[in-house]
Amino acid sequence: MIMPRFYYQRGKTSDRDWVEDKMLHIPAAERQEAADEYERKYMVRRGGDRRGANEWLYDLAKKHWEAKNGK
Repeated sequence: MIMPRFYYQRGKTSDRDWVEDKMLHIPAAERQEAADEYERKYMVRRGGDRRGANEWLYDLAKKHWEAKNGK
């Protein structure tokens, strides 16, 4: 599974499972590009832009899910 190298992790709280779930909706051929873009968006500011990166990934996964399921 291709995943972004950077995502929110603090103690036991993590976005890893959420990110992995969204990445599964993206076609395999596009996952590396999506992971790279997620990292870029996440690291855009000094402290990271978790919300912006997660919203972008959610929208991309939703677009692919809807295309696949005819919505």
